[in-house]
This record gives sequence, C-alpha cells and structure tokens, in this order.
Amino acid sequence: MAMNPFDKSGQSKPPSNVNPFRPPTTGTPKPEQPETKAKPEAETKQSAAEQDLTEAPHEAEVLDFRPKPVEEYLDRNVDLETLQIPLTRFPGVKRTIPDAELVCEGWRELIAEIAPSPAPAIAEKKYVPYYIAGTLKEAEFVGKTREQALKKERPTFGKQRSSKHITSLGPAMLLDDDGNVLAREARLGALGAAAILYTSHSYGFVKEGKKEPSQGGRTVLLGNRQWSPDEHSLLWDGIEHLLGGGFDEHSRSAALCYGRHARRSEGAPYKCVVIEGAVLDVDAVIAARYDHNTTTPGFKKQSKGTNELGPKNLNASSSWALCDRPKASATHRAPTPSG
Repeated sequence: MAMNPFDKSGQSKPPSNVNPFRPPTTGTPKPEQPETKAKPEAETKQSAAEQDLTEAPHEAEVLDFRPKPVEEYLDRNVDLETLQIPLTRFPGVKRTIPDAELVCEGWRELIAEIAPSPAPAIAEKKYVPYYIAGTLKEAEFVGKTREQALKKERPTFGKQRSSKHITSLGPAMLLDDDGNVLAREARLGALGAAAILYTSHSYGFVKEGKKEPSQGGRTVLLGNRQWSPDEHSLLWDGIEHLLGGGFDEHSRSAALCYGRHARRSEGAPYKCVVIEGAVLDVDAVIAARYDHNTTTPGFKKQSKGTNELGPKNLNASSSWALCDRPKASATHRAPTPSG
C-alpha cells in the first residue's frame, strides 16, 4: 500500500535525516576556505602543554613547592603556664661548675629568672649569671676544670658545663643574636611563636673593634619537648632557617651558656620584649632544614661529619624517628634544685 506523504494537518513531513533546527541552505555556494598549513611539531607540543596547564590545575598543585603554613611549625596543645622548664645556672661566663639547678613552673617563671625587669645593673660582665636551658649529669671533669681540681686536690667527678655532661636540652631554646635582636619581633609575631627578646650586658655600647653601638642580645624560644645534645644543632639549623638567619653560629653548641638580662649601670639602655604565642613543634622545625635544602653554614658542616646527617636520611614516615620521643609535660622534672 502506498504511504500517505501528508500528515493530518496537511503538512509534509521533513525527511528523517534532515535537522529541523538548522536554517535552510540556499543555492549560493559556500566561499572556499583558505588552506591551513600544518603547525610545526614543536609549536604543537607547546600549545598542548599550555592547554594542559589551563585544563588541569591539579597537576600544578602537585608541583607546588611553596613554604609550609606557619601553623605546621607550632604546637598549640602545650600550656605555657604549666610547662616545666629546666635551667642550669652558673655564677659567671667563665665558671664551669653550676651553682643551681632550677625548674621553672611555666614560662612566667622563666622570664622572671633569665629576663627580670628592670634589668639589674651589674658593672662587670664576669659577674652576670649564665644559663644552659637543660640538665647535666655527673661525669669525670674535662679540660681546665679537671686540671684545677687535680691541682687543688679536689674531686674530679661531678657536674660541669661541657658537652660530655649534658643530659638533655629544652624545652627552652636560647640563641645568641649579635645583630639587632629587637628587630626579630615582627618575624616572630608573624610566625606565631612565643618568644622572649632581651638585650645583652653590652647593649648600647661600642664593642672593641666595632664602630657602632651593640644592638645584640638573646632570643628565647620554647619547644614542645626536650631534645638530646645531638639534636641541638639540627634544631638550631631549622630555627636559623625559619627566622631568616643572623644568629651567632656558636649557638649550635649544646654546651654554650647565655647571660641573664642585665645592664652595665643604672643609666645604661636595656629592653625586654615578651611575645605571646605557641611553642614550636621541635620535629617540624628540624625537618624544615631539609624542606628547603637548608643552605645554612651549619647544615653544610653537619653534612660533612661522620654521621652524614643529610636529606637522604630523612623520610616522611619516620620524621627522623623523633615522633616517639616524649614531649614536655608537667610530669617531667629536672634534678632537685640546689644552691
């Protein structure tokens, strides 16, 4: 039977292979399109690469080597008001036998002990008390201390300021700053770390061989745990990196002691700045020295040592195997205070 070419409305149905939404074509032929030349292979690859960057931003994020957020270097779970902070005190910069072992109950007691305000006036530097922020163990004396003990027929066994006698350091970290110590306030504030900045005994005076008055002093930071003498230089390198450098490299030594906040006379200038914030995450700061190929002099010297402490020894799972070490807490105590 022949199919009726008309529907009920009397309109002719378009063929099924015709798009009803496409405008009708006329009899006018289309103008010829100019011939396109093939792009060189190198240009094609470059265009493809540019397109990948715009269409796949997640790939660019994988290659993002920007510094970590500062929060990753802090531990806000530690209460500064109850943090126990051991100190070993010496009666002078050249004295190697301690006169007191202290435990500061919170950082307010730490401030009162090492950075009293107003700064006491002490005419001669040799009478300024000095501190190691850590604990000592009893062992055979070494160096001139041993020689003097033998000469005076005194015991040659006890506690002494030397790397062989240090048991642990922290959670306070003292650093020597021979530059402008007070200028660190802005950077420390941006980092969000709790800190104490105080001027030294020579502040405001021209040191021998210098032309400008001294602006140096001490920077005191706090960590979330204690650390071993071997870890001290690693932590120093990390702090040196995070705070932009400028600390006296002798501070890398675990046995270095630091003078109390003091001034030469009643009229001498002095200043102490207390910065509120959080304690540093010791493990994260140590890792920071590797995150940016740490170029501090200390890192280069350490990497040449017998331990070969370099980036190849660091892996994400172990974090230098420090995560299992105990953090500072109210249960830890230094030896019973004496003197």
